[in-house]
Amino acid sequence: MKTLATNIRKNGYDYKLIQRNSRAAIYSQSEQGKIIAYEVGMVKSSKGGEIQGNVIEAGESFWGNEDFGRIAWTKNTLEQAIEKYNEINARPAKQ
Repeated sequence: MKTLATNIRKNGYDYKLIQRNSRAAIYSQSEQGKIIAYEVGMVKSSKGGEIQGNVIEAGESFWGNEDFGRIAWTKNTLEQAIEKYNEINARPAKQ
């Protein structure tokens, strides 16, 4: 199973994994080597399968733009990101 990458390049930004567990992750968001924000979100996972003859590997994925406000958030400080991370982890697990 594919797991979340440690380093991601997306939308012109570089993301570096800071903290994660099975439910949530925190990434620093940087531009030209300078941290500008932190992104925290729920770990997305898929069971894999086949779509139009293409095999899709099961695994985790980084949240998309459409996930913000629902399962992902941008925070200005690491402290705010950790607070949101802890809030996500305190929620009851979905059955």
